[in-house]
Amino acid sequence: MALTDIDICSNALVMLGDNAISSFADGTTGATVAGQLYQSTVDRALGRRLWHFTKVQAQLSRLVLAPSARWSAAYQLPVDCDRIQAILVGGYPIAFDRYGEGQIYCDAGESDTVYAEYLCIPDEATWPPYFRVYVEALLATAFAIPVTGRDELKTAFEKTAELLYYDARQADGGGRTPGRFPISRFITARTGRA
Repeated sequence: MALTDIDICSNALVMLGDNAISSFADGTTGATVAGQLYQSTVDRALGRRLWHFTKVQAQLSRLVLAPSARWSAAYQLPVDCDRIQAILVGGYPIAFDRYGEGQIYCDAGESDTVYAEYLCIPDEATWPPYFRVYVEALLATAFAIPVTGRDELKTAFEKTAELLYYDARQADGGGRTPGRFPISRFITARTGRA
């Protein structure tokens, strides 16, 4: 079952000993606090590192109207693009600049196929469990004082969230090919030769 923002907030509220909510307009303190703090807390969690599960590659559409100066071509970015990692032509990064409403300007030729490698804003249903649990702990931290009035709960969940962040970071790092481990220095140390 795919989780929603309401499910995630409900989990955080239940962790605090409060009741689950069915919408941000429930009229309860928990629902009001969740509605106010949810998005900023998620944005903070997503912005804390370059999460590998948010990486996307997409082919870009060239716009008819070329830039007025400096660059020769304009391309439309996907709507879910949060932060650009690279603009690629033939698999190699090229220089670019981000302009206006979701556009990048670059010097790609008309026959070039241009790709963006970027971080998306993922839907809650696509979050891996390690990230969801981390966000729920962050939400419990943010909700603790407004919902329960108990500072010690906030402190406890701050510690829990920090531990879960490190667990999530480690789990997220396993989603790619590991870099080549340089063994030359170990050979040199063992044999005494370079």
